Amino acid sequence: MLNNAICSEIRCVLLMDKNIVKINLADQPIITSQPWKKNNNERSRITAFIFGEIMFSKEEDDIIYVNKDNVNYSPDGGKSWQNKLNIKSVMSKHNADSMYDDQYLFTIKGSEVLIWQTPNSNRASLEIKMNYKTSKVLKVKWLPFRVNEAVQGMDGELFLLTQDLSRGLNDLRRYSFDGESEILLETGYRDLHYL
Repeated sequence: MLNNAICSEIRCVLLMDKNIVKINLADQPIITSQPWKKNNNERSRITAFIFGEIMFSKEEDDIIYVNKDNVNYSPDGGKSWQNKLNIKSVMSKHNADSMYDDQYLFTIKGSEVLIWQTPNSNRASLEIKMNYKTSKVLKVKWLPFRVNEAVQGMDGELFLLTQDLSRGLNDLRRYSFDGESEILLETGYRDLHYL
């Protein structure tokens, strides 16, 4: 049974119940696909994906899995995993109580992971920056805005859809891993796909 999957332009890693399947797309391109077939007599069985985000690093076999509790790292393509950070312990040191319906967003660049925790209340987002190889927390700070969505381009460029708490406006920002941000567009929309 499939638990989770991650793909880039050149490879896919499928995390199954009993094994890991690696597919080199350069050697084995996917040419056709078939739609799911519905069976009227029995419910379709689709496995729910793990809650969190699984990401490739630029390193050949590095896989990083982040959820609202932990940052986990696999240096060998998913064969073994190391817990590198307990996110809730970092949050508690910065007066960020975790609630069930808080939003968590994650992204990666090199060996650094950015994590944004956005409370469901009208509070700003907490940003955690860490190195997943050394387990070192590099920076923790409260942002002057709420992070509603994050998108990273193939070139690593990062864009955030945020809400300015002082004015209540939503905006699109270009954001760097150094914490620099530039407002590109102020908008009334709260979702990137509306822009």
